[in-house]
Amino acid sequence: PLVVSNRPGGSGAVGWSSGLSKKGDPCFLATVSGSGCTTPWLGLAPFKPADFTPVAGIALDTFFFVVRAESTYRTLRDVVEVARKSPELITVGGSAAASDDRVSTALLERAAGIKFNYIVFGGSGPALTNLLGGHISTTWLNPGEGLEQIRAGKVRALAVTSTERLKAFPNVPTFKELGYDVVWEQYRGVVMAPGVPADAVKVMADAFMKMCRTQRWQKEYIEANLLVSICQGPEAWGKTIETVNDRYVRIFRELGIIK
Repeated sequence: PLVVSNRPGGSGAVGWSSGLSKKGDPCFLATVSGSGCTTPWLGLAPFKPADFTPVAGIALDTFFFVVRAESTYRTLRDVVEVARKSPELITVGGSAAASDDRVSTALLERAAGIKFNYIVFGGSGPALTNLLGGHISTTWLNPGEGLEQIRAGKVRALAVTSTERLKAFPNVPTFKELGYDVVWEQYRGVVMAPGVPADAVKVMADAFMKMCRTQRWQKEYIEANLLVSICQGPEAWGKTIETVNDRYVRIFRELGIIK
């Protein structure tokens, strides 16, 4: 059995940093997502994505752009029109200055020719709390995060950053179909410590490939969290990490977050 050790802090930096000291250890596994690329580029972590051994890419996540149910913004057009008339009037809650929701905000600003007031809350949870309290205008949520709030009628999703509408929310349009080139996906996968022997990597990769093709995995993880399954092995996952890292670097340079 696997022993789960949660290492909170630094948008994942604390947990991943602990893996650097376990070079060659086949018993260390870590889950990774976007912040595994963004945190190092901000100088907030002593590693880079390529330091770890890729094992498996397991899912793609996306983002809802949401307002609270009582908001006067009924559609994305409402938000854009106000933002065009009054730059920075609309506040967008986010988790960090260099995060997936910050990227999504920038993509929408660029596509619509507008400017928001992006406010950092240190996590999507606090941002959602402030949205529900009426302290900010909008925020971004992974579908799995916003699922219950949307179904309970507490928040309203105006658009989604995926390439197609989500089956669970067929009434939520994509940004693309609304005329805005905003497509952003958050990759989720698994890595091992640096320098792990190839045979050990193969054992773990084969196990994850077998797992991600099971009905239980698809139903209880992928479908339950409104994800897209990708099931990538070590080579493909390694290339994905490299591609995603380059994409973050390009956008962060455009935003002036890094030089």
